[in-house]
Amino acid sequence: MLKHYLPKPWNHWLPMHRFAYYQIVYWICYVGLTFANNSLMPNPFRWWEVLITIAFIMAIVYSIVYVFLRGLKPAAKTAAVLIGMFIGYALLYYLVAFVWGRSFGERIVKVGDRLTIGGYLFTMLIHWYHSMLDAGLLAAIYRVRKVEGQKRELLEKNHQTHVQFLTAQIDPHEQANLLNIPYQLAVSTGNMDMAEVLLHVKQRLLYVPEKAKDISSEVPLGAEMEQCDRIIWLNSKRFPKCFVTIDVPEVLHHWVVPVFSVSAFLQNAFKYGVSWDEHVPISLRARQEDNRLTIRLRNKINPHKADETSSGIGNDNIRQRLALLYDGRAGLETCHTPDGWYEAILTFTKS
Repeated sequence: MLKHYLPKPWNHWLPMHRFAYYQIVYWICYVGLTFANNSLMPNPFRWWEVLITIAFIMAIVYSIVYVFLRGLKPAAKTAAVLIGMFIGYALLYYLVAFVWGRSFGERIVKVGDRLTIGGYLFTMLIHWYHSMLDAGLLAAIYRVRKVEGQKRELLEKNHQTHVQFLTAQIDPHEQANLLNIPYQLAVSTGNMDMAEVLLHVKQRLLYVPEKAKDISSEVPLGAEMEQCDRIIWLNSKRFPKCFVTIDVPEVLHHWVVPVFSVSAFLQNAFKYGVSWDEHVPISLRARQEDNRLTIRLRNKINPHKADETSSGIGNDNIRQRLALLYDGRAGLETCHTPDGWYEAILTFTKS
């Protein structure tokens, strides 16, 4: 209700800095009550003497808050810093009240009483203890607000990531739908070979959007092998000859792998490698040893593309997804052999 009675700039500022606003109100009330109490005293202190005392209290509270928020390790380090601060503040206040402003200090000590070091330190310790209670509460609130802010930031990032994921998912879907136009034209003109190619291209484009229905984006190895079959079929229509050796036993098809991982390397093998020579076919093999799966793809590098620079986006993308999905239980190694072969090795370990 308060914001309805505030100017428009405050309506925007107050929700963002509500805690700071409450602290300002608290200290204004504290200062007002302190001055009111001072005015009721038989021999009130001067205004600047009251302000000095309030400033010391505020400095003590917020410096303790700062130490608490730093979270120094070990705890003995925090205790040592607080003890050092207590000694420093006690010495500084003594200099201000009893050395530089002697008249101020004389009025603090009751007439007839004698100031002793022990009594002074005990009085300061009581004020320090109450300041630590206030500072501890403030530090706890600051920590809670920091965690809440981090949660809000993570939720916002998660929201943005989900929107980007859905956008990226629908884009190839719409591109695949555009293939319905040439597909229908091919069917209407009786060009069934072209229609079949377009149908496989559409299935190829829809593979990732259909499989990656959640953020994890994992599929059984069998689904990746089906995608590999589509890639081989399409490239057999593209090239007069196409030689690929696949040795991935069906008993391994239950292993879960990232979507478009094995099939991506096979597609790259057709792009940068030799697929038309039966003596150096593209080779895709998978083996399991205990709880470890190794997938190895090997292709002879096309001499016409040996000097062509790859962006490396595909390999980096797969490495990042492996790190996010498997937390060190999967890896990718690639290499160029001296005799002109390219190898990509994917490894997965069951926990």
